[in-house]
Amino acid sequence: MSKTKPREPDPGTWLLNKIDIREQGLTCQIEQTQAQIDALTTRLRELQVSQGILVETEPGLFAQPHP
Repeated sequence: MSKTKPREPDPGTWLLNKIDIREQGLTCQIEQTQAQIDALTTRLRELQVSQGILVETEPGLFAQPHP
């Protein structure tokens, strides 16, 4: 019985695999970043609505007599 040495991957295949793994990692990061942007955009809209409510009621607050 002769033992054969396991064949090492072709350098081009190795590089393509490495690029593919890196691309998958970047895709995951992009998806996470997009989800964070969406959450922050939603929060910003909520804060803008809250600010609008405060701006509308601000004159009424200052018109009240001070104790």
